[in-house]
Parts: sequence; structure tokens; C-alpha cells
Amino acid sequence: MSCVSTVKRAAIATLFASLLLIAVTSGYWTHRPDPHSKCEALLRSVPLYPVTHLTARQLAHEAEFTEDLAIRYADACCGPHSGHFENMDEYDRRRDECLNQFFHVVALTYGTADAEIRASLDRRRPELDAASMISFFIIYVWFLNAVAFQILGGRDYGSGSTKVIIVYAALLSGAIFALVGNIWCAIMEAIRLGNGHASYRDRVPWGHHFAAEYVVGAVLFCCVAIAIQRRTGASESCPSTTSDEQV
Repeated sequence: MSCVSTVKRAAIATLFASLLLIAVTSGYWTHRPDPHSKCEALLRSVPLYPVTHLTARQLAHEAEFTEDLAIRYADACCGPHSGHFENMDEYDRRRDECLNQFFHVVALTYGTADAEIRASLDRRRPELDAASMISFFIIYVWFLNAVAFQILGGRDYGSGSTKVIIVYAALLSGAIFALVGNIWCAIMEAIRLGNGHASYRDRVPWGHHFAAEYVVGAVLFCCVAIAIQRRTGASESCPSTTSDEQV
């Protein structure tokens, strides 16, 4: 019992640590200019760093900020909710036009190429992706444990009907794990970027490995079912053991 309590405390601590890491590094804390300004006026907001030589992580942050600023500008000037929307081709053109100007200024400032700045957008911070995935994994295991106990509690694990239920629930669990996990990581990405509008930014690792995530979700339900079976068996054997000792 003490071992189980220790695992629960560790899971809770890990969950809150992951969420705190994402919250502290959130882009919502970053000051941005008014996106309703003209693109040329927004050029004064880049670059972010006053130094001439950036680390790879600083360059990635600079590129993300610049890209997000261009997306906000396009949303404000000609997006679907701007009141001046024409079509998506015009929206994309204005966004890319402004983004190219931003990247050009950043490239001149740091003495690098536009292509290098664009490439840095794919250099993700692994600790933040890990925090998103681990936090969802912990929440999902808790949810799965509660659901599986309701489904399997009191059933005969040796019966064919229970095995069919476990297989069917595992297949369903795989789909839920992959889909809901993608939604969770997308929300964490929105918090990280400080913008609920992702536009074309589809760089969250979770959304690119659905097959593997489906298998993990299905196996996870089977593991939870086995754990419930063992807990149930242990709790049923405890009273008989106690009564034998008393006799």
C-alpha cells in the first residue's frame, strides 16, 4: 500500500511540475506590439535579442516570435474575423509577405541566412514536448483506471466474455489515446506559443505518430486491466488470510 501511495505522490508531483514548466515558459507572458499596425511598423519589434551571435535555442525562439507576429498581423489585417477578409490566398500572401520582411531583418541583424532562420523553427524544445506528453499520460492513466474498474470490477477474468470486453475496450482505448492526446498536446502548444491560432504550424510531435500512439493506448488498457485484476485478487485473499490466522 505504501508503494502505491509513493507512486501516486510521484505522479502528482510530475504532473504539476510538467504543467508548471509549460505555464512558466508560456508565450502569453511575451510582450507583443499591436498586430493591427502595418507590417513595416512591426519591423521595429524584431529582432528580440540585442546580441549578434545567438545560440541555436535563441535563434529558434527568435524565429518563433517572428513567425507568430506575422500570423497575428495577417489575422488582424485580412483574416476571416478581421472584417476585411477576401480569400485564403490573399491572407496567405499578406502573411508570407510580412514574414519574409521579418526574416530578412533578422537575417541581416545576426549575419545569417533566411533559410537557417526558417530551419530553426523545427528545433523544438524537447523538455516542453516531454512535459506535454507526460502530463497527458498521467491524466489518461488515472482516467483509464477509473473506467476500467467500472467495466471490469466484479467480473470473472477467466471467462471468454471478459476477454472479449478487454480486447474491444483496448482497441477503443488506443483510438481515444491517440486522438485526445493530440488535442491535449495542441492545447499545450497553444499555451507555449501564446497564441490559440496555430495557422499552418503543425509541428507537435504527437500528431505525426498516430500508429505508434494507438498501439501504446491499446497496450496501456491491457496493463491497467491486469493491474486491476491483481489488486482485486489481492483484496479478496486478504480476508481469508486474516481469518485463517485468527483460527
